[in-house]
Amino acid sequence: MNVTIATLINATPVFSKITNKELSPVVSFRLVKLIKEINVELEIFEKEKEKLLKKYGKKNDDDSYTILDENKDSWNKDITELLSLNVDITAEKVNLASEDIKISPADMMKIEEFVEM
Repeated sequence: MNVTIATLINATPVFSKITNKELSPVVSFRLVKLIKEINVELEIFEKEKEKLLKKYGKKNDDDSYTILDENKDSWNKDITELLSLNVDITAEKVNLASEDIKISPADMMKIEEFVEM
């Protein structure tokens, strides 16, 4: 499946909730494979985001960054471009239909690319 980095970021908290539920072994296995693949892409994203932060921002005492006013437009352009990059996730969709879990409509929208219900 082809999804954006932003989609992966939005799905991550929902998968964290689901992984805390009791699931069948097959669904657990497929979910872990999917999450591992997503995490690989997100690690790459974080490294690239760090480069942009160093380029456009100033490091604070707490190791966070503040984007400098004169760089905000360039930062917004570059981070938006990075977030909209498409990546290919090869793990198969996870079928949650047989699982006894409840997912809010808002959360379902965040993971609909990755699951079947």
